[in-house]
Amino acid sequence: MRTPPHGHDHVPIGSKGWRPFPRGSRSRGPFVPPGVYTVKLTAGDRSVTQKLVVKKDPHSAGTESDIQAQTKIMLEIYDKLDLVADLINQIEWIRKQIYDLKDLLNKREEMQSVINAADALDEKLIDIEGFFFSMGLTGLGDALRWPDKFYVKLRFLANDIGKSDFAPTRQQIEVHEMFTEQLADLHKSAPRSDRTRCTCIQQLAKRERCSPYPDRC
Repeated sequence: MRTPPHGHDHVPIGSKGWRPFPRGSRSRGPFVPPGVYTVKLTAGDRSVTQKLVVKKDPHSAGTESDIQAQTKIMLEIYDKLDLVADLINQIEWIRKQIYDLKDLLNKREEMQSVINAADALDEKLIDIEGFFFSMGLTGLGDALRWPDKFYVKLRFLANDIGKSDFAPTRQQIEVHEMFTEQLADLHKSAPRSDRTRCTCIQQLAKRERCSPYPDRC
């Protein structure tokens, strides 16, 4: 995270310019399904490969086809988690540059229109980012005070599906489809690249050539 928690400017960003995501890191991915795999170990210039056979737990009532179905949806969920993390990171970079730009223009009355445009862009980005997680979270033991949102719910879905060797239930599939539609709608409104990030800031600052990051765009 590149900006303080929303409404908690007293929370430090850290000497490296970022703070940890307040709802923890990404959980482990799905187990590999039964099959034959090749393991490669590299040490210096030497590499060794060996076949590895992964077998289904003989005590599990789930079938290999159940496990394959579970793995498929789990991989799709983790792709979505990666996409959400990327969107949050891009939005955080834009908002960080907005705040740096405002600091640069502070107390310059002739720049008030630029500051107002920066504030409007920041509010739009907060609306998008706030869909993914509660932005007031500080990570300082206040998780119970804020509702879980899209990112955490997606992780919960992955954890729930991965608890057994069975295929996902109809209800789990329906929830996954709902999340897929919601993410697609939000993705249309979110920035998609570093060029978009730079363009947003340049449009606000170009009239005075006052970009706080002249070498980044």
